[in-house]
Parts: sequence; structure tokens; C-alpha cells
Amino acid sequence: MTLEEEKRYRAGAVLFIKNYGKSMVYKKKETITYKAIFIFHKYSVQKSFKKFDRYMYGAVSVLLAGKIEDELRKFEEAVLRYKYHIYLMQQTEGAGPLKDFKEKEFENGIVDFQKSVDSKSIQETKNIFFNTEMDLLKMMGYELNITLPYTFLDEFQQNFPLPG
Repeated sequence: MTLEEEKRYRAGAVLFIKNYGKSMVYKKKETITYKAIFIFHKYSVQKSFKKFDRYMYGAVSVLLAGKIEDELRKFEEAVLRYKYHIYLMQQTEGAGPLKDFKEKEFENGIVDFQKSVDSKSIQETKNIFFNTEMDLLKMMGYELNITLPYTFLDEFQQNFPLPG
């Protein structure tokens, strides 16, 4: 894989993580998204992009980061949102993650999409999510203490709000 391909794959995965993080309805969206990107980068540095599904690992990175921040989501919800993101990407003829992601449109569309997805497909993807999560945890050495510089800035802003 060329350096240019790797950059494109990495940028696409990060955009997917940002979109997926927005769609997961977390209270700490930014923190969770940044931790997910950190987890994903840590993993993708050790494995070739040809050896894993970057969107699956990106989605599971978001789910894992949510768990780290004590914002748990059901696997069914995470899987359904993942499948809908993949469906939307396929509708754009493989153009990759949506550059103009809109949360409200996503929420409206997922209701109809949910009716068309069979439970067997959801269960199969749940199993893959679980195995992917275990793979990420092993790679991290089960170390879930991720400190980002943004955390300190968020705390500072909460304690010392800007005037205006």
C-alpha cells in the first residue's frame, strides 16, 4: 500500500468515526470521538489497512470510547447505526463517509431503515462487533485510561467559563 493510499484510508476512517460518533447520541460527543480516533490510530499503526475493515473498527472504537466515558449503548443500537452508515455510503456509489453528515436527516432515515434490516443480519454484525472489540482491547493491553489534551481544556472551560 502506498503512503497516499494509507493517508486516504486513514482520513476516510477518521471522517467515518466523526460521523458515527455524532449519530450515537452521546452527551460527551467530542471527547468520545477523539478517544475513538486515538484508539483507531493506535490499532491501525500496528496492522495494515488491508487486514481489517476500517469502518467496522472505527465504529467499534467509538463504542469502546463510549464505554470508557461511562456512556453505554446497546450493541443493537450501535450495530443498526453502523449498518445504516454503510448503507448510506453504498448509496453514494462507494464515495466513502458522508462529508456533509446531518444528524436530523440521519435520525429520520434510520427509522425506515430499521424496518428493512433482518434480525439475523443484526445478530451476525453484533458477533463481529464483539470480536472486534476484543481485538481492540487486546491490542490496547486492556489499558482503558486514555488522557487527551482536550480533557484539560474542557475542564478549564467548565470551571472558568468565558464571558459573553
